[in-house]
Amino acid sequence: MANRLSYPDDKKTLEALGNNHYLEIDIDQPPPYEVASSSRTQSSSELRIPQDEIKTQKNDCAASFWSSLTNPYGWICVIYFLFVSFPIGVAAICWILPTFAVAIVSMLFPPVGYFFCIGVAWSWRALARIEIFFVQLCVREKIPKHVIPPVTKLLRDPHELPTATQPRKLSWIKYFTGICFDRFTWIAFVYFVFVKSLICVITFALTVALVCMAGLLMLFCMPILLIACRKMGEWEFKLMRAIFFPQLKGMS
Repeated sequence: MANRLSYPDDKKTLEALGNNHYLEIDIDQPPPYEVASSSRTQSSSELRIPQDEIKTQKNDCAASFWSSLTNPYGWICVIYFLFVSFPIGVAAICWILPTFAVAIVSMLFPPVGYFFCIGVAWSWRALARIEIFFVQLCVREKIPKHVIPPVTKLLRDPHELPTATQPRKLSWIKYFTGICFDRFTWIAFVYFVFVKSLICVITFALTVALVCMAGLLMLFCMPILLIACRKMGEWEFKLMRAIFFPQLKGMS
């Protein structure tokens, strides 16, 4: 006959020993237990990472860290932030703001003022194309050439077909309104005045600080300089693409 023991079936019996309610337990049978779920066993097994795998991950990180010395985009970004981005940003803001003020006044004196406004729009668009060209040098991705608006021409809407009934005497007026109020023209104005003016100062200051650190600790800080500048170049490219070409947002 199986041995049986009696235990209190109520937790209050630990405090009040006078309680006579007991539970009989068969010691020959194992007590009931809860089977661990698959998620628990899986999560616990995932915590057991082999030492060889840890060493491999460390070696990969070290190799990636030092391989930045041979990545050309890191060096290109350093040169860009030190010698290209900051001068372009300063020159653009010094040119765009005065020409914007003069263009507003010149519109009071047609038709000479209108031609001056067209020239101002051309200059802004040229600065935008220069900026796009240099920023693309910092990354592997490129902006398709057919989506970059030219300086003096407007990209025709593919749904708009030319008609023979359009009066030619108003063509220059349409060109004036088209080039001066074109989206690319005003995006260039907003980009250089409100975005580039801040980016060029921040990236230039960070690059100079990293260069100074790399000069003091050349062996260790040089990869940090290249990695940081490459990341800043990728970030600036994505920001520039999102502002000028929102239709390419899904582009990786």
